Amino acid sequence: QGKLTGTIPPELGSLTNLERIWLHKNTLTGTIPTELGSLTMLESLDLSRNPSLNGTIPSEFGSLNVLTFLALYKNNLNGYIPTEFKVLKMLRNLSLNVNNLRGAIPSELGSLRKLTFLALSENKLRGTIPTELGSLTELTALKLQQGKLTGTIPPELGSLTNLERIWLHKNTLTGTIPTELGSLTMLESLDLSRNPSLNGTIPSEFGSLNVLTFLALYKNNLNGYIPTEFKVLKMLRNLSLNVNNLRGAIPSELGSLRKLTFLALSENKLRGTIPTELGSLTELTALKLQQGKLTGT
Repeated sequence: QGKLTGTIPPELGSLTNLERIWLHKNTLTGTIPTELGSLTMLESLDLSRNPSLNGTIPSEFGSLNVLTFLALYKNNLNGYIPTEFKVLKMLRNLSLNVNNLRGAIPSELGSLRKLTFLALSENKLRGTIPTELGSLTELTALKLQQGKLTGTIPPELGSLTNLERIWLHKNTLTGTIPTELGSLTMLESLDLSRNPSLNGTIPSEFGSLNVLTFLALYKNNLNGYIPTEFKVLKMLRNLSLNVNNLRGAIPSELGSLRKLTFLALSENKLRGTIPTELGSLTELTALKLQQGKLTGT
């Protein structure tokens, strides 16, 4: 967190007793020296927030056997995520978001069983979400938003029972929302919005997400009804289901979600009246019900 410029010296690769390198939030340029892959005692490496740091992620990082923390986010890195990362068995935090990384998410990341935080969002990653990520049972946050990911959401993600955040928004995911996500009882934030080909119904199993505070499913192609099972989501503060093809009535049960501050059901095919029970949502700051087929007073 300084104003350092220039390149990262390859000579740092000679400091074989180093356990931590923190060079983040400077204005460093050039590429990441492959020589850093020689630092086999390194536990924490943070080169993030150097917007002109470019080039590829060195495959030599696969030799950093005791690394627990790797932050390379908000740089200008390109190329692929090294498959050599598969041997980083101690890694707990992998943050590569906000770069220009391309290619597929390596299935080999599924072998990093100690990962608690995985952020690959805001890159140019393509292909499907590997089913192997369902093996990362320690994961608390999965951030894959704002990429070019395709294919379906793996039901295997329902095995990640420690997950608190899933952000898959603004991709081109297809298929239906897996009912298995309803098993994630630690989940606080779920954002699957802005996947225009994501279809099918909203799983009624989401009624089991007791600590959920944020649910964003807007700008998809969802159909069916708003589940009445939502009535038990007592912690929910933001419910965004707008711009879909949802039909039926607005469930009066939504009136029991007393912590709601934002409710958006607009631009659907909802019919019937506006439930009087919504008058109980005294924390509400925004109510968006426009462009539907609502009737009554």
